[in-house]
Amino acid sequence: RGFQQTAPVAVPNGQGFAFVPAVSDPLEERLLKKARAARVKSDMRQVALILNEALEKFPQSLHARYQLADMYEAMGIYDQAIRNYETVFAAGLSLAGPLYETAAQKLQEGFYREREYGELMAIGTIHQFQDPSITLGQQITITIPVLSAPQLAVDPSQVEVAVRIYDKMGKQVVPCLPSNTPDCTWSRDTVTWAANGEEFLVAKYYLSEDSSDSLFSSLEPRAYYGYVIELSYQGELLDQVAWPRILANKISGQASHELNEFSFEDFSEDINYDNLLLPPPLD
Repeated sequence: RGFQQTAPVAVPNGQGFAFVPAVSDPLEERLLKKARAARVKSDMRQVALILNEALEKFPQSLHARYQLADMYEAMGIYDQAIRNYETVFAAGLSLAGPLYETAAQKLQEGFYREREYGELMAIGTIHQFQDPSITLGQQITITIPVLSAPQLAVDPSQVEVAVRIYDKMGKQVVPCLPSNTPDCTWSRDTVTWAANGEEFLVAKYYLSEDSSDSLFSSLEPRAYYGYVIELSYQGELLDQVAWPRILANKISGQASHELNEFSFEDFSEDINYDNLLLPPPLD
């Protein structure tokens, strides 16, 4: 099916974007803008709440349907995305304008579905905390939920989580110093994924600002910037999370030896496996 093209709408500089087709009700416009802002922040819960309110008040809103379809597509809930794109498409070009064109393309071409990362294991919502009591340097604690699917009997020896920490040095984003890699431990003594299919890896990163330390006094000041975390099972990469998200693009060309890997196989034979929180023995 061919797509009809409409002329782009010119928006004066400094006035932001305009909804096309136009939205006449100020309340609908405010809700749609709030939903768009939440979508840019990847706050899907807020997107869903705002769009639900918009559709309750304006059930014929094609923009709300279109944004809802986009939300479902981003979340991988393709049947709901299709249902909402079909509503936009059914309105036709005269009513939906450029929304019709995009919906038609989505429905015709379908969605590119990569291997389901969450099919076996996935990284959950990561929480990071900066200790405000640390005044000389920065101490960041990153709590990483590792989730397993109900049908998977996890072999802990096959789980590997790679944690890469990055600092800001002036205008540069650089890997943390090799001597300053994060300390990673599991939050529970016995890690099996048998309880609720969830275990937590805790990474603690301390960045010194001790000017008396010759190592730091010779370098440009550093500040914590973010992380890239990769989850593998049986040697296969299943999931990757970066914060800020753009960090994954900034460091995509860096060598794999910069990974700060944490794996069950990294433990010495002298480790007490009844207490995995114990650190490895000193050399």
